[in-house]
Amino acid sequence: MMPQNSYYGVWAASGEIDVMENRGTQNNILQGSIHYGGTWPNHQYSGSGEKDFGKDFSADFHTFTLEWEKNEMRWYVDGNIYHTENINKSMWSGKGVNPYTGNGQPFDRPFFWVLNVAVS
Repeated sequence: MMPQNSYYGVWAASGEIDVMENRGTQNNILQGSIHYGGTWPNHQYSGSGEKDFGKDFSADFHTFTLEWEKNEMRWYVDGNIYHTENINKSMWSGKGVNPYTGNGQPFDRPFFWVLNVAVS
């Protein structure tokens, strides 16, 4: 997901949310993450890291969920939680100009979906 407007600056200061990320040939590995902290190259990210779910996600349909609340984000696959991120904190990377004035920014603004359905 990407910010509706670049209120805090260009990528990644205004944030990015990866609801589900899979890297091609690793059909059993997923991850969820958030990007924030400042404009490139002064950004950072945090998330689940690569998680091996022990099943081939390309073999069947699956449900990927992000629950996004004011203080926390939670990632699920097929109804099972696999990662939680606390966003009730300063998200500044500590490098470059601080674009934020409060906790939880940039995840206090509207985002839109980006669906990349490229399949190899």
